[in-house]
Amino acid sequence: MNKIIYKRTISQLLIPFFLTVLVGVVFTVFMGFTEGQVASYKYKVGVYLYSTTYLDFLAPILYIAPFVWQIFYEKKNRFYDLECMRISSKQLAISKVASILSVVFLAVVASYFISALILINFVPINTISKESTINSKIFIDLIIGKPIFFSFILSLWKGVIISLIALISIQLSYRIKNILLISTIPFFGILITGFLLGSLNLGAFSYQGFYVFEAVAYDGILNYLIGFFSLILVNFFVYIFMIRRKSYE
Repeated sequence: MNKIIYKRTISQLLIPFFLTVLVGVVFTVFMGFTEGQVASYKYKVGVYLYSTTYLDFLAPILYIAPFVWQIFYEKKNRFYDLECMRISSKQLAISKVASILSVVFLAVVASYFISALILINFVPINTISKESTINSKIFIDLIIGKPIFFSFILSLWKGVIISLIALISIQLSYRIKNILLISTIPFFGILITGFLLGSLNLGAFSYQGFYVFEAVAYDGILNYLIGFFSLILVNFFVYIFMIRRKSYE
């Protein structure tokens, strides 16, 4: 990997990075303050979990579309080809992909964790004492004893998942000429597969089953593993498809 290319690409994505984090935090905190005034939760972290519901839905496009344009426009404007004259195309590709994935991962983690810090510490909420429906002792122990640490771990996981989804769009950016398709294919793919799996009573294996905490809490930690490896498999098939498709001029 070329460190110069890596750092330069990250510097070019700093503005969309900060804007994306700002949008994610403001949106989630707004939902949290609104939700905290009208709902009751057994644990204070509950307001954070429920406030991220809409952000979870928008994440595949909010944290991908602002960043995948980089490779697309560089190839379209022939700048990518000029860079290939100075360093190998493989080294250039690795540097570009690594930098974009790093920014995507950090944007997701920052958005979710900053939102958690604000909501857990500053949102006044009503509490109730009914039994929790979360059946994982690991989650319960973290939620009760270490809510901030729990939120951080959950943010890291969401960052990994969105990065894997972003990798699909990044691969598409090397071969597809339409930036709208590149940015939205993963999002609409998730919606379609979620609908199909839900109609077959297999919703636990959809994106919502391994990304949204409430879904994972009910169905077990196995969904995490299924989601993680399924995204790796999808990326593998996309890679095979892309290398068989002739690169556009």
